[in-house]
Amino acid sequence: MSRIAKKPIVLPPKTEASYATGFVTVKGPLGELKRYFRSQIDIKIADGAITLTPASKSLEAKALWVRMHLI
Repeated sequence: MSRIAKKPIVLPPKTEASYATGFVTVKGPLGELKRYFRSQIDIKIADGAITLTPASKSLEAKALWVRMHLI
């Protein structure tokens, strides 16, 4: 298992993130990004960090989870 995938994604200062209906939106001083995530990935945004975890123990969910950190 990838050690990179276990780490939370820390948001820089003046940056905020939100999650709604499969889309993660990140807004900062340089603009806005919006990205769709499949339902096999659980997303939690808290304390200035985004944490991704597989929603199930299936091989597909784990593969998607690791891939999201490599993009």
